[in-house]
Amino acid sequence: MKRRKSGSSIFDHWASALFRATTLIVLWLAVLATFAPANVHARDVVRVSRGAFVISGAVDAPGDAAPWQAVTFPHRTAKPGGDALVPYWYRASFDSDDPSQPVWLFFPKLRSGGTIFVNGTEVGDIRSADALTQVRWFRPNLVFVPAAALHKGQNVVAVQFSIREPLTSFGEFMVGAEPELRDRFDNLLFW
Repeated sequence: MKRRKSGSSIFDHWASALFRATTLIVLWLAVLATFAPANVHARDVVRVSRGAFVISGAVDAPGDAAPWQAVTFPHRTAKPGGDALVPYWYRASFDSDDPSQPVWLFFPKLRSGGTIFVNGTEVGDIRSADALTQVRWFRPNLVFVPAAALHKGQNVVAVQFSIREPLTSFGEFMVGAEPELRDRFDNLLFW
């Protein structure tokens, strides 16, 4: 009569095989969810890929008379000033037909952090570099914009941050309803 190895049984073999199969299925579903459309209402999401930037230490977003430079997002440019901390403002706009409904801003990358304004109202603050701190965020951000901050027609998003790296960057972002953007945020945060 053959003896079984200590601690080994047919149950252990099947349990191990079931665990491996379940793990593969979960990973496959995660990959499918990542590349599948976030929602059938994705048309309600506005991708913001054009804007402007200015180097300015102003507390409030500089007006139209400031030397804003038009850019396409993602925007990357060499920072002047060597290792000095340099303040930037980026701005872009989106249209709203129904300002009574709040929206969300989804920033897949906001590596330098920043204070986020919509039509001059602060709606978010992600720590950026200062005299004592250096930051480099590698995570997405989802920011709520209350209806009180919105206007019918054009709405201006302004982001202020400071950096000391030799290269500044600002990526495209999205505006839309929470369910559509929450799916994108959750998937990107997971990965």
